[in-house]
Amino acid sequence: MRTVTNSPLLYSAYSFLVPYGDGRNHTIGVVHGTKVIGLIALLLLAREVFMVATITDPAKQEREAYWYPLSATTEFLAVCLFLVPGLVPPRSELPK
Repeated sequence: MRTVTNSPLLYSAYSFLVPYGDGRNHTIGVVHGTKVIGLIALLLLAREVFMVATITDPAKQEREAYWYPLSATTEFLAVCLFLVPGLVPPRSELPK
């Protein structure tokens, strides 16, 4: 019988939320940065596919039932994912 502590969902959430205790920088962006960047790319790709698919029909492109979930929301989520701690290096770490 499975208990809550053996749940794969709980382990996944734990790996995202709980930092390691060895003093190194293990933020979500450092540990899962490639997955986050991949998700950002997929969201922006979905937005561009929608825009290209409806380029010949501006009325369909501007219809709220399509535009909000396929254009505005995907772009908003992509921008929000850039806020993941450790994904973008601080200015002090950038070369001058």
